[in-house]
Amino acid sequence: ALRARFPAFRAADGDTAYHDRISGFVRPEKCITAQLQRARALGAALRLGCDLSGRSPALLARSRLSLQDEVLRLSADEAGADLLLGEQTAKRAATLAGVLDRELDIRAG
Repeated sequence: ALRARFPAFRAADGDTAYHDRISGFVRPEKCITAQLQRARALGAALRLGCDLSGRSPALLARSRLSLQDEVLRLSADEAGADLLLGEQTAKRAATLAGVLDRELDIRAG
């Protein structure tokens, strides 16, 4: 019955669930934005867009990510721009800017 009523949860045989009709739901993007804003207000240093793909620290040191006013700005030195500001980085940065409800500015130099 659980699988038939809520197929998106992919319940296994034997799984049980509790359905609370009066609780709400969370929009993940708004929740993350609120958490980031609160963390910043409490003095946290946010490290957005950190690359954990194994690129060299020396190469990553040539890039910068900042949040200024309503703009998420991603930039890289000319020497590393072709490696750091490619299509995949642009897609990830666009997703992050969307979650933060900010404009995106990507530039070399």
